[in-house]
Amino acid sequence: PADWAAAEAELGMTFPNDYKAFVTRYGSGAIDDFVHPLNPADDRPDCSPKRFSDCILGIMRNVRAYDPG
Repeated sequence: PADWAAAEAELGMTFPNDYKAFVTRYGSGAIDDFVHPLNPADDRPDCSPKRFSDCILGIMRNVRAYDPG
């Protein structure tokens, strides 16, 4: 099972319960190649909280580069 408390402590944030329920049930992935929910509490090494935060920051940088306004 996912250790949400550890992931939230490492990232310094709390995720909404409905988000935690969604990604716990369906896992990380993509919906219509548009929405990419990620599970920072996944116990796979490639899904660590640090990797999660790096991924989110990368997405935000890409959005900003596409639309800097």
